[in-house]
Amino acid sequence: MHKFNYDINEKKLTPEAKPKPTIQPMDITSESLQRLDKIMSSSKTSPDKKDKLIKAITGYCCTCGSIATKIATYKMNDATLIEKYCDACLARGIS
Repeated sequence: MHKFNYDINEKKLTPEAKPKPTIQPMDITSESLQRLDKIMSSSKTSPDKKDKLIKAITGYCCTCGSIATKIATYKMNDATLIEKYCDACLARGIS
């Protein structure tokens, strides 16, 4: 049986080690948002088509799963983490 040592990365997982994000609004035209809203409120559109359109236009909030409106970019040592959030989750604060 293998013995794994997880305590090596404990310092990296602390909230103090998480960098502050740069938050930007999604680059979406008002026409696209109106079109998306119209399609989402339509009962004729299948859930699969709604899902594909949301993923193509904005994406989902990584916290609650609603339609994303903002992009948070975390600059780390060797990588950049990009997450999408809705307005409600940003108002509650990013953890």
